[in-house]
Amino acid sequence: MSPVCSSQMVAVACFFGGALPAILAMRSTVNDLRKDDDAPAMPTRRFLEDGLDYLNHIDQPQEAKAYLRTSGLRAMPWPGSQGWITTFENAVKSLPSGVETDDHQGTPIGEGESIGLMAATMQMDADQLQLLPAAFQKGLFATCPAAGCSPWPVALRVSHTNAADLDLLRIAMKISLGKDEENQEANLLFTETLQSFPIADAKQLEGFVSVVKAKNDYTQANNFFGKLGAVGSNIGNLGKMLSLKQTQANSKVLKEKYGQTVTSTGALAKTYHSLTPYRIGDSDQPGAMKFRLKSLQPDVKYPSSITEGRMSFKEAMRQQVVGQVQEGVTQFEFQIQVATNPNDHPLNDANAEWSETSAPWVTMGRVTIPKQEFVYPPDVSNVVGSGLWTDGKATFNSKELVFPPNESPHTPLGDINLFRSYLYTKYDFTRQEHLLGKNPGWPARCPFANMAAALGGTR
Repeated sequence: MSPVCSSQMVAVACFFGGALPAILAMRSTVNDLRKDDDAPAMPTRRFLEDGLDYLNHIDQPQEAKAYLRTSGLRAMPWPGSQGWITTFENAVKSLPSGVETDDHQGTPIGEGESIGLMAATMQMDADQLQLLPAAFQKGLFATCPAAGCSPWPVALRVSHTNAADLDLLRIAMKISLGKDEENQEANLLFTETLQSFPIADAKQLEGFVSVVKAKNDYTQANNFFGKLGAVGSNIGNLGKMLSLKQTQANSKVLKEKYGQTVTSTGALAKTYHSLTPYRIGDSDQPGAMKFRLKSLQPDVKYPSSITEGRMSFKEAMRQQVVGQVQEGVTQFEFQIQVATNPNDHPLNDANAEWSETSAPWVTMGRVTIPKQEFVYPPDVSNVVGSGLWTDGKATFNSKELVFPPNESPHTPLGDINLFRSYLYTKYDFTRQEHLLGKNPGWPARCPFANMAAALGGTR
């Protein structure tokens, strides 16, 4: 959701284990990126260059310009927003400790139950990078040397969430960009199927936080008078809570639109979207983009054990992911959508789906999950692929990582992303202390430089 991946004692050779030869053998496969017959034509350089006009578009709101122009992370401009973070920290503290505890029980923004944590690689396509204007060839999209783009080591986590009253899966990726990058890591966050977020902006977020606080205060009260006091102390936020109605309406629309799609494919056959925008380029000549992972194995079916009621969603998806990764290689295309105008691609409305007509998706690289082994039977704690093992076993559990969206060369944009950037590290520290019993609650770390060396180096 800090620079993390495995414990500090993990040796590089163990990161990919026996999967390393397979990864090295696939280094050139990114040059053969699949082009779907039913996909739109590959976006031309013109579409991507139109993104250079996004900042100064005549209809661009000033708040969006402020996000785009700010170098680094902005301060949160909303009164009381530090208290919003405290609300979520208190929510997780109210839960029973243990790695098996799903912190979504305390707040829907929690890390959620692990489905699988695996080693992976990400390799960019040198030819596709050349389609971008020079101002956008930064961070993940920096051009490669003549020899081509080397793969980056990645820690990839699949987890459960619930949004729009749907059981959904998320992917979080922690990518090492190598020693020469100003920001050596990039954390990318994805949610399956949905293309927008139910909470649009800070106003709706404040209503959501107010409801979480009122619920937590009430449930933590020990007696009638305590509960009465909890109601009284939160009554002043009633007006803010009413904004939750719009979020509920947004969720209803998303469920009606995507409910059937969610249950049509298995975990690693889905398309995963960033939902929220990020900056491409720097603050001198910025653009905005969203990104997604498009599966290259779309025929994996939704587990029948879920629809037939024989297994819970989380357990069935965990078994499916483990089984698929044990059987062989899994791959996704990494694609971006570069905003061209604020009417089709609003920056500060996370509930808005961006038009693909004026900003088609373009493939920039490939994410590869190599074949790996898992402890059997897999559970929340042990579902760590052998690509991350040390001396034949995992030295950390599947929830010791944190993926802050701001720890990246691509600044998160918009109200929702800004709050997440401040929340995730603080919330995770509390989560690691309370749920995982770590003191202090620092996340695990990866020796990314050594991993890169084992892969033959990065750009």
